[in-house]
Amino acid sequence: MNGTEVAAQSPGSARRTDDFESIYVEYRARVFSTAYRFMRNHQDAEDVTQDVFIKVHRKMAKFRGDSALSTWIYRITVNTALDLLRRRKRRQAVSIDDVPEPSAGPSNLQGLIESMIPSLPEGYRKVFVLHDIQGLKHSEIGEILGITEGASKSQLHRARAAMRRKLAPYLKNRLGM
Repeated sequence: MNGTEVAAQSPGSARRTDDFESIYVEYRARVFSTAYRFMRNHQDAEDVTQDVFIKVHRKMAKFRGDSALSTWIYRITVNTALDLLRRRKRRQAVSIDDVPEPSAGPSNLQGLIESMIPSLPEGYRKVFVLHDIQGLKHSEIGEILGITEGASKSQLHRARAAMRRKLAPYLKNRLGM
């Protein structure tokens, strides 16, 4: 546990401005990165990041310390990003499973993979982003998402299989197969 997590768990200290500022400084980049992986848009990721820290500030006094502060903040981030995506999905009639044609899209493999992340089912996408992009362990993912470690591993396996299926036409096209 780092200094910020210890400070956040001290009675009454969570309300102090300097504690919140140190939490903001320590977690802002990670929150933004996670939000960006879900939103795929810089401005939306900034909005999610702002919303996350507003929620953290408002709920800091209620943080019980049952989990690490980082886990709590990741959970708020994932939930905030998914809430925004759900609201938008209700407003739009476009399916998240629509994937661009193999001839379209980014020319590099990393860009191609990142452009396909939103097409994954929500559960797979959350685990894929938290594990393969953010580098969290399955135990941390389980705690953040409220699932077992085994469920995290299973969803990651399925997410990777779905990505392989979606990437196959692009790779065949690129490799001339």
